[in-house]
Amino acid sequence: MEEKGSKYHQTTSDNNRYEYEQAKKELEEAYNTIAEEEQRYKISLIEVSHVNSQHSQAWKLVNEIHVSGRRTSQRREIKGDTKQERIDNWYKPFVGLLGSEPKAIDALRKKQPS
Repeated sequence: MEEKGSKYHQTTSDNNRYEYEQAKKELEEAYNTIAEEEQRYKISLIEVSHVNSQHSQAWKLVNEIHVSGRRTSQRREIKGDTKQERIDNWYKPFVGLLGSEPKAIDALRKKQPS
């Protein structure tokens, strides 16, 4: 396809355009065939998972191929260049929400021997 595309872009003629369009159609058909085969394979895996009582795996596959039409939850990346920065960025919002420990816990800690 690249060959026909570059040939068409170098020399724009009706024949080159036709060959380029044909190559694009063949590529799209090949892609669709592979996609259909992949879906058939996943459907067979769903059937096998169901028969083997692996329902969690079956539902993962169902959601992967979007048969159910359900939306997946959004996964958000936590900002930070290092692991420690990501942990700190994850922790900071909860500090204010959680507040401080109850005074009873502080008293218990003081009574326990170290």
